[in-house]
Amino acid sequence: MLGSKHLHSELSYKRLEEGKFKLPRPREGARTVELRASELAMILDGIDVSK
Repeated sequence: MLGSKHLHSELSYKRLEEGKFKLPRPREGARTVELRASELAMILDGIDVSK
């Protein structure tokens, strides 16, 4: 994950012991997914937000 805000940049990662992150799928015709910070935090904690 790479984030940048003004002159501050941050690079961080999270390693799973097993399995995969459950990421939401893009809407039909879209190539990207927009997430709120709270949704990203939930995904990194292993919570499925695609429902």
